[in-house]
Amino acid sequence: MITESDVYRACIVLSIAGLSLIYVSHSYLEPQTVVLDDVDETMMGDNVKTVAEITRIEETENAAFLDIRDDSGEIDAVDFESHTENLEEGQKVEIEGYIDVYQGRLQIIVEEIRKEE
Repeated sequence: MITESDVYRACIVLSIAGLSLIYVSHSYLEPQTVVLDDVDETMMGDNVKTVAEITRIEETENAAFLDIRDDSGEIDAVDFESHTENLEEGQKVEIEGYIDVYQGRLQIIVEEIRKEE
């Protein structure tokens, strides 16, 4: 006979397995490659990758704020993890991150940033 404690144990095991699967699959998902003009509110939370030129960098104690542009448009990018060391305005970079909105403006929250060669 199945007891209440058996049900609780099964729920805990399945919850841990499900969370583990989500964590592992998230790290293997390839971000969608986008041009900046295609980014809109329907993409909130989506992981994206783009190649763009840095037109402005403003570093603060907690984050770096970038304006980036490609041939199609421009967008703000925010880096909370200090990936911007050794980057300069005018450089072309590949950025991976997710789409967010702050004060009504779309932005990319940077997870990785690499110089384009």
